[in-house]
Amino acid sequence: MKNIIYSLWLIIGTIMALSSCGKKGCTDSTAINYCEKCKKNDGSCQYKATVQFWFNKTTSDNLIANGYTAIHIIVDGDEVGPIPVGAYSGGTCGINTPLTDNRELGNNSTKTFSCHVEGMDSSGDYTIVFWSGDVKYDGTKSCTSHEFIY
Repeated sequence: MKNIIYSLWLIIGTIMALSSCGKKGCTDSTAINYCEKCKKNDGSCQYKATVQFWFNKTTSDNLIANGYTAIHIIVDGDEVGPIPVGAYSGGTCGINTPLTDNRELGNNSTKTFSCHVEGMDSSGDYTIVFWSGDVKYDGTKSCTSHEFIY
């Protein structure tokens, strides 16, 4: 009987030790799959990033003066959406945000995407590219702000 009780305690102790020590998972608190109880990073961290696109009043006035009514943003070939030229803001994430884009980054905490911005001409077509470049998405931040200047 003593051997059975001793064996049970040994088995229970072994199970507890194995389940509590060295648990592997994502140890980066900025990742979407962060594991608070994990002790070792196993490379499984996944990230999602938000970028806020905006322009200030001066750019808004310049766009209006040149006959634009809206701009259209394209990131990595995907249409993110239009912003009316009167929808300028101060660039603070989450405050008066005219347009945001959310992207899955996989196991990369940051990723750079190509982007271009088209202006809507007087016929209602988005044809004139007035900005082209790269936009960095950062999954370690709650939001990144990107300003367009015209």
